[in-house]
Amino acid sequence: MLLLRILLALYLAFGVFAVVVIFIDPSDDPLSAIYLVIAAMPWTVVLDAATDRIGELPTWANLTLLSLGVLFNAAIIYVLGRLIGYFVGRRLPPIHGK
Repeated sequence: MLLLRILLALYLAFGVFAVVVIFIDPSDDPLSAIYLVIAAMPWTVVLDAATDRIGELPTWANLTLLSLGVLFNAAIIYVLGRLIGYFVGRRLPPIHGK
């Protein structure tokens, strides 16, 4: 469980770093969002396909959707970590801590 928490903390820290880099880039470089695109990778492909159909989204909408992609990836990592921990024989405590 400790390893899962460390992995989630590192992944979410990278996600926060990726968002912060976008805002502190003084040159307003379009490539400053590359870290966020990498952190939310499977969902960037879905977002790209959606923008092909509905047109370009505003910057704030892209930032919001990619940030949600990072959170969704963190949830997937958490659930998979719990399932792996359950099936390898070390039963983890319930999510609610009971």
